[in-house]
Amino acid sequence: MDGKYIVSFDIGTETTSVVFGVADTTAPMGVRVMYQESLPSKGVSHGVVVGQAEFSSVVSKLWEGVKRHVKKAGKIVVVANVGAFSYHYEEKRQTNNLPARPIDNAIIDNLRDKTLNNLYIEPTEEVRRFLDIGYSIDSGAFSTTAIGCTGERIDARYYICYVKKESIESINKSLPRSNTVANIYTSASAKGAVYIGQEEKKSVVALVDMGAGTTNIAIFSNGVLTYENTLPFGSSTITSDLVIGMGITPELAERLKCYYGLMAKEKIRSTAKNDYRYVTIKDGEKEIKIDVDKYDFIVRARAEEIAAYVGSQIMKSRLGNKISYVMLVGGGAELQGIDKIFEDQINHKVQIPQLPSVLANEMSPKLSCAYGMFVLYARENKEADLFSDQGNTESSVPLPEDEEKKPEPAQQPKLASPEEGKTKDSKNIFTRFVGKIRDFGEQMGDGPLVEEEK
Repeated sequence: MDGKYIVSFDIGTETTSVVFGVADTTAPMGVRVMYQESLPSKGVSHGVVVGQAEFSSVVSKLWEGVKRHVKKAGKIVVVANVGAFSYHYEEKRQTNNLPARPIDNAIIDNLRDKTLNNLYIEPTEEVRRFLDIGYSIDSGAFSTTAIGCTGERIDARYYICYVKKESIESINKSLPRSNTVANIYTSASAKGAVYIGQEEKKSVVALVDMGAGTTNIAIFSNGVLTYENTLPFGSSTITSDLVIGMGITPELAERLKCYYGLMAKEKIRSTAKNDYRYVTIKDGEKEIKIDVDKYDFIVRARAEEIAAYVGSQIMKSRLGNKISYVMLVGGGAELQGIDKIFEDQINHKVQIPQLPSVLANEMSPKLSCAYGMFVLYARENKEADLFSDQGNTESSVPLPEDEEKKPEPAQQPKLASPEEGKTKDSKNIFTRFVGKIRDFGEQMGDGPLVEEEK
């Protein structure tokens, strides 16, 4: 084989994307992209494959595009992401006595092997990622490396990702027979490879990836992933609320959401120079009058609840109180005014980052997850020397010490587990909001839908 190609599939609720290329230390972030494309998802719900035939048809089209860009013979490595119900993380610690010599890679490898051998793995799952969080020598502070250190005892901390086998099999069934998924990643950890730069590695940062069907929360300490979880809902729930609460089509609800976001009243005031309660929207050949107050109430209520759930998850992590700020990415981050909602609910500064300047002309933000998985695989498998300063480094980086978990604020909602979420009727999610909307309508009165009525 003359080389190794990397094919990265991002399986989303609304879009499935692929990034294809090779590791190249002369290219931005050490990877050279030869082909990238996105198609509307089919057979996918909450990032999980639920319709094999429909999903396979999309992957086949993307794979055809990959094959057209293969320049020469070489091994093809496939990586992909998994959805909310397909994985979970667990933190493990392992303590060993040390020999009378400086710590080397053999000692570290032995520690990892011992930890893996002691794991209990469910028959329906397999370990797909094994991350080194840090090491402590003789009960000292944790650092991201222990190479070269001496002492009597080493305490290692690992973060282990378990993935359901059926999720991996669903992806494999969609690939040509000669190819299988080499590694699995989650969207927040993958996007961390793109958005967590040198400045972010100096502190504790939470990255919130708000997609259509899921919202991923990942916490990075000095650039090292220390916590990740997924909520089984995203910005599409706002669209669903608008459909139910305002009696409009999903297509119109999505258009309103994308255009107004959480800034409907502000936009109307700035364009019409007034405070009209109703606006006329064209829906095909029809004209529909929209109650702006009702729209704002529905969108704001759901956005606040999603943000509160995110805040609850952040508080559950052991570094929740040490976070410097929150990075909000994904399609949901494009809703105007969403950053202010998150700041009010989680009591942390919220930033909506731009792509690094070296990537701004290379790709769309919608491809950042697929690109991030590409980068992670190259980094973890040492495909590019550029990544030697990521994760396991030769210089010791201190990690924040553990804190006792503080009780969650009373106003934070209790999050249902993914298992509970799977069995609930989706309509139950909106029951509380439909009631609020009904009360709102009774207070405001139906009234004549006159365009310029205040």
